[in-house]
Amino acid sequence: MFTRKMKIVLLLFVLFCLADNANATPRWRILDSGAIEWQIDGRLPHYDHIEMSGLKVSAVLRYGVNGDGQFVMERSMIWPMLRTIPNNTHASLMQRFAIDYASLLLVNGMALNNEKVKSICIDGRLTVVSLFAIGYQNTGTARNREPVPVVELTRSFFPSTDKPMLCERYTVKNISSKPISVIVPFQKAVYKTDPVKGVDGSYTIVTSIQNKEDCLYTIAPKESLTFDASVQAYKKGEKELIVDIADEEHKRMAFVDKIWNNLSFVSPDPVVNTAFAFAKVRAAESIFATGGGFMHSPGGESYYAAVWANDQAEYANPFFPFLGYDIGNASALNSFRLFARFMNSDYKPIPSSIIAEGNTMNIMLAGVLADGMTIIENAAKEPHIVDLANFLNSMGANIMGAGTDVIKIRGVKQLRGGAYSIIPDQIEAGTYMTAVAAAGGEVRINNVIPKHLDCITAKLVEMGVEIQEDGDALIVRRSGKLTSTNVKTMPYPGFPTDIQPQIAAVLCLAQGTSVLTEGVWDNRYRYVDEFRRMGAQIQVDGKIAVIEGVEKLCDFIKKFDKEN
Repeated sequence: MFTRKMKIVLLLFVLFCLADNANATPRWRILDSGAIEWQIDGRLPHYDHIEMSGLKVSAVLRYGVNGDGQFVMERSMIWPMLRTIPNNTHASLMQRFAIDYASLLLVNGMALNNEKVKSICIDGRLTVVSLFAIGYQNTGTARNREPVPVVELTRSFFPSTDKPMLCERYTVKNISSKPISVIVPFQKAVYKTDPVKGVDGSYTIVTSIQNKEDCLYTIAPKESLTFDASVQAYKKGEKELIVDIADEEHKRMAFVDKIWNNLSFVSPDPVVNTAFAFAKVRAAESIFATGGGFMHSPGGESYYAAVWANDQAEYANPFFPFLGYDIGNASALNSFRLFARFMNSDYKPIPSSIIAEGNTMNIMLAGVLADGMTIIENAAKEPHIVDLANFLNSMGANIMGAGTDVIKIRGVKQLRGGAYSIIPDQIEAGTYMTAVAAAGGEVRINNVIPKHLDCITAKLVEMGVEIQEDGDALIVRRSGKLTSTNVKTMPYPGFPTDIQPQIAAVLCLAQGTSVLTEGVWDNRYRYVDEFRRMGAQIQVDGKIAVIEGVEKLCDFIKKFDKEN
């Protein structure tokens, strides 16, 4: 049964996920132009992220406003055509940068300080407007003056439509009553990647302020100046690009306007209408100019410049003709051509781009009614793959080998109806198990298949959790301290990657040092920043997270307990 503390923890999970919806006033508002704007209020800190792409670059911007009202951002850059080793479907050059160009400016000989963000707007660009003060001479009564805004800084971030570059525009406006002097430095940093890890050897990454030779400016009251910056990358034999960022912005907004104004969705709900408009832009921009032609890719810091049958064939390809987007249509035809190369009269195996149950399931569904034999190599082995095969076979399909590396599907003319009970979800059960391990107490989890949970059970027992089988139920109990352990996610029957964040929460509360290794997906640690804000001690390096156990997470648990 659930203890009182367990109920509190589960309630906090729900409140954490639905925090924005709990507020009476939405954080974002829809402007007349269709853009969305966040007017900064007292609900801080708050963080978010957005991905924007061009034909040769993608950028995931992790941005937000901290508790002091200051803007923070990390640029996660992806160059899909700069391939890394091993050269598989995830092998794009990826690097992260947290450069703060505003901190490099000198206004009247002093650094900007006391930032207060006014607004953040998304319209195909991410645009941030902030007020800054500057210091005073450290003499006399000036030492005790309150900071007064002197500068309004507008920062805009957007990808180039056709170059491997993230573009940035900075506009400094004098909002004081006197002229100010501004020094914009020439800044350039060059990074060389490990040649052993690149298909084309070492890649060059350049971050720079694209400033003119004259870096000292005098700005009258209400006047402003604009300077530009960029992040770009190139391979051996190529060179750094010097471009007109204003022109790049014009091309980006022309692309957004074209997509925005084609295939409008009109309903009584402006939120749904706006969401559809942004979804159009995201689908259309996530197409890359690969060596094999235009290729649509899902993105998300994992999937670029390759083909995933379900993503292109089921989701994006049918949409582009209705959108009237020529590059989208070209990418759709490209993906079909690539798969058509593997069609053959001998029914030899068709490829699966990645080892994932989603692809295995879709190919199984397609193969049951296809002519001849379909063979899936490197097939996923999860219990629900076997369950799907059993379900389809009960309806007349002919599927062999489910649960092994190779699944063979002999097509049939038709399927019949039937009744079938699906198996319990191992991820749902595992989530309850880890919740008990983290919060303590005792819970009985009914209607499970214990064998499917063996790897989760083994790790929790190793950490000091008591787990008892009772037929198709598990009794999970934790009363003492947790001990640290090492966990590596693997394809089934290994430890499931979908339980990785949950076990990380448990490891945060275990005594000692634990090592968590992600063995299935890239970029699976995006939740770590949230745990850190709750007091967790986690260091991430690539696919490895080192976790130092702490006594507790989140002081508001204690506060909630006292109030209730």
